[in-house]
Amino acid sequence: MNKEKIKGILEYQIPPKVVNTVCLIILLCLSCLVFIWNAEAVPIWNGLLYVFLEWCGTSSFWYSLITLLILWGLFYCLTGKLLVSYVLMEILTVIWGFANRVVYYTRDQFVSVLEFKVLVEAAEVKVDINVGFHPIMVVLLVIWLILGILLWVVLSRIKKECTVVPQKKVVWGVRIGSCVVLVIAFVVLHYKPPMTLLNNMLPYKETGSVVWFCQSLFDNVTRKISEEEVLAIYDDFVEMGYVKEVHSEKRPNVIVIMSEAFWDVNNIKEVVEVNDNPMDKYFELTKGTISGQVAVNIYGGGTNNSEFEFLTGINSQYLMHSNCYKKYYTNEQGTMASYMKEIGYYTMAFHPYEGKFWGRDIAYPNMGFEVFYDDKLFLNREMSHGYISDMSLTREIIGRFEEQKAKQPDQPIFAFAVSVQNHISDLGKFDEDNANVDFAGIDTIVKDDMANDVNRADVEEYYNGLHETIEALEELLDYFEKYDEDTVVVFFGDHAPAFVRMICDTLGKETEYGMYRTPYMIWTNYVNDFEPRGDFNLSYLSSVLLEYLEFPKPKQYYVNKYMMKNCVINTRYEQNYSANMDSQKIVDMMNTVYYLCDTFPKKPMALPYWQIVE
Repeated sequence: MNKEKIKGILEYQIPPKVVNTVCLIILLCLSCLVFIWNAEAVPIWNGLLYVFLEWCGTSSFWYSLITLLILWGLFYCLTGKLLVSYVLMEILTVIWGFANRVVYYTRDQFVSVLEFKVLVEAAEVKVDINVGFHPIMVVLLVIWLILGILLWVVLSRIKKECTVVPQKKVVWGVRIGSCVVLVIAFVVLHYKPPMTLLNNMLPYKETGSVVWFCQSLFDNVTRKISEEEVLAIYDDFVEMGYVKEVHSEKRPNVIVIMSEAFWDVNNIKEVVEVNDNPMDKYFELTKGTISGQVAVNIYGGGTNNSEFEFLTGINSQYLMHSNCYKKYYTNEQGTMASYMKEIGYYTMAFHPYEGKFWGRDIAYPNMGFEVFYDDKLFLNREMSHGYISDMSLTREIIGRFEEQKAKQPDQPIFAFAVSVQNHISDLGKFDEDNANVDFAGIDTIVKDDMANDVNRADVEEYYNGLHETIEALEELLDYFEKYDEDTVVVFFGDHAPAFVRMICDTLGKETEYGMYRTPYMIWTNYVNDFEPRGDFNLSYLSSVLLEYLEFPKPKQYYVNKYMMKNCVINTRYEQNYSANMDSQKIVDMMNTVYYLCDTFPKKPMALPYWQIVE
């Protein structure tokens, strides 16, 4: 039997149109797999293939795959060219994977709609984009090119066999109709009313980057709910935590410092060797203080979320907005600053960087601060590691404190400061000439198995910066130790430094290495025999402070008292609930905070958190 007869038999049994159609379907399926690897595997890829493969067995994988198919369908309907849409999908998913990898390794989250809004601020932050590249991207690109060539061959054959010339009006009608159907399918797939979204919220690592972003498109859509209904739920929490207490008439000065990227490097001592551990001095300073670690909702960035948690007592994991200040404080709203002002304090805020960053220049006055000293108003401007140093911040606080006391000697002061010195990712006003000077002489060695993954210069600079931060803290405590008025100093870190991400991901020890906890202490110059308090949410820290000060209590204090009793750790990364905790209470709290913050801040003083309970 010659070849022509064999070919004829095969074509009779399996027509070429069927073969080409089957080949086209197979190529399209393989292309979808490449696209989903671009979008989902690249962001989290760090040699842990099994993590991604496990995720592929979840419903989120299929949501993500269907979403990409919908997007591909839209591109095809809009362009009318399958190969053009194929190229557009590759460009989209590669950029998407790259961007999410950068965000994941610098901030431990995926891109959402809100992140694009934050880019106005983040444009000033120069992150190392090299972290966005991974060799697997080259492999996926080669596979995409091979599939593209095969797709072109199959489409060419199909085009030759096609003898029907469709009418343009019919084609356009089908394309427009298909676009409408695909958009509806996208909305149905990803829209959830916020109440449902909050009740069934999965961690971003479980949803994947595509679904995380798509669901964030609908975060601003809120169901109709009355202010009275929400406030009633909130007041229930106040009542559950309420206990009649005796209040103190003492009003000590209160100085709070949130230290940029202050984190306990003892967590990684098995990975980084050091000739002089800067944390040894810190733990000497904490003796006799209220101290421990706070669990935080951020990593590597998003500083404003941590300061928001301290100043409001609100758990930021319940919020859908990265820039809390610009979203919630365009009008006056109650915070710890307004509360302190109400009970007789003069309120001051300090940040040795641009006041407009994160919108602090607008938010702070609306939060109750009577004066805000940003970098333009700093008299102490000594630089270290490219920024105004922590020592300069300490001296600025002392100088402005003395200046105010000279004006109003009998009025207690509440000062809140956010440092910037240890911000390793370069900000727009980073001073290259002062980036690596005046190191404290601390040498670090990153052990061999991690030496290729971690930037040794970043590690060494951070350890030296930590030493300087602790020296600045010691000078502040020495000053107030000798001061003749009762004074309380609160000190805590906002998040772990960026390089810790690579260490924890490589070794798979996020929790063991305390990646989402930072040190805190509450020091006084009149009592020095406190017992360590232990660990809890950062959002509880201001309530813990009020408990020890025995001040009149605001509503949020009682809410946090109830929550702390039942879930001492409750962040997006860690949960530690009591056996008796009703999970529905967590949901109620999430919903209440979400609706209060997202619906009512347009009205001045609408948020009830810091109203004093009589």
